[in-house]
Amino acid sequence: MLTLLLALQLAAPQHDALRYDITLVPADTGTHLLGEVETTWRLATPDPVTVRLDSSLRVVRVLIDGRPNTRLSRTMYGRSEDDLVVPHEKPAADSIHTRIRYHGLARGGARVGTNRRGDRVFFATGSGDSARFWLPVPLRTELDRTAAAFRIQTALGHRAIAAGSLEKVDTLPYGHAVWHYRMDGPAPIASLAVAAGPYRVHQVAMTSCSARCPVIEVWTYGADRPATTMRSAGEMVEFYTARAGRYPYPRLAFVAAPVGAADGLAGAAPGVVFLPEGSFDGGGPPDSTVSLATARQWFGIAISPASPEDRWISGGLARYLASLWRKSAVRPADPGRGGAATGEAPPDGAALDGAARDEVRGALALQRLREITGDSAFFAGLARYSAERMHQAASRADFVRAMSAAARRDLDGDLRQAFDRAK
Repeated sequence: MLTLLLALQLAAPQHDALRYDITLVPADTGTHLLGEVETTWRLATPDPVTVRLDSSLRVVRVLIDGRPNTRLSRTMYGRSEDDLVVPHEKPAADSIHTRIRYHGLARGGARVGTNRRGDRVFFATGSGDSARFWLPVPLRTELDRTAAAFRIQTALGHRAIAAGSLEKVDTLPYGHAVWHYRMDGPAPIASLAVAAGPYRVHQVAMTSCSARCPVIEVWTYGADRPATTMRSAGEMVEFYTARAGRYPYPRLAFVAAPVGAADGLAGAAPGVVFLPEGSFDGGGPPDSTVSLATARQWFGIAISPASPEDRWISGGLARYLASLWRKSAVRPADPGRGGAATGEAPPDGAALDGAARDEVRGALALQRLREITGDSAFFAGLARYSAERMHQAASRADFVRAMSAAARRDLDGDLRQAFDRAK
């Protein structure tokens, strides 16, 4: 019965979360996290607003449209396991604001505690199905896009980073500060992420990068130094920009996070790539990891798939760009990883899952499409696609339309055949 109810929820039209205003207060000791989130919704139906929030987080208060709770009037809501249901009396296509205050012990996609050095740190990612562990989110987060503002409390002397641009830092009277970030261009809810800790910020010198490149930074803990391999980050962004159009964000930050990850990546947010703690030791993170995560800033985050059937376009474009970068410098294969081929092998010999296999097939199909159109038309079409769909979801039809316009012929059948034949 529960499986049937979940299936019905997933099939029903979902209210559109247009904007999040997020306040997060990680504890100075222990693993406690306090959050307050105001969400602006566009209603798809008159049905209640339903969000997921992990059962480890206790809901303290829910408000609708800023109306305060009084003895005579209170906002009613229902809580069941990981679901929070907020009834309302508004029609479809109207907008509504919900404000949810909650607290509890961080787990899953959120970590409040210490890193390997013993420093107090905070990290939260929406990657996969992790957003619900620290953020009230709709049932489906991968495809839905939202704008966001963040207010993150830290100890004085610590830094916080989140998607968007830093607006200001407020100093509080009891040894803390609040870092304010704002992201107006919508991004997938699953790409929202934050981190805080005793970071040192190193700016990467960009000797070969033009004015089109963003500020590129490496955030490490304490006295850690960025690996020398990160020095080519500016060159890599310039390489991608020349082929895929303008970089989508004002900054590209590579940030240490207090987690481990089998594939060498802790998560990604608009303008931010999170790498597991220790990645900057020795030779630094694998170039295959950095190049693919950076390419996903264009294809996957700034431009995300409009439906599950469109994932192979975004994923294939990211993998194809990364493979071109690795080939351009004749980069040797990372130990235990695939070489510069378009369809790189997964890390440590692990089997590719279905989504990754489709991405590799997509990359191979794109190589075939480039052979059909020629370099000039292919990259002109790619830049056109980026410009037209930047900060939006995009479908296969959007991609075909842009590429066909550049090639001056219909490429729908060619792309379909190339993908079907890719192995």
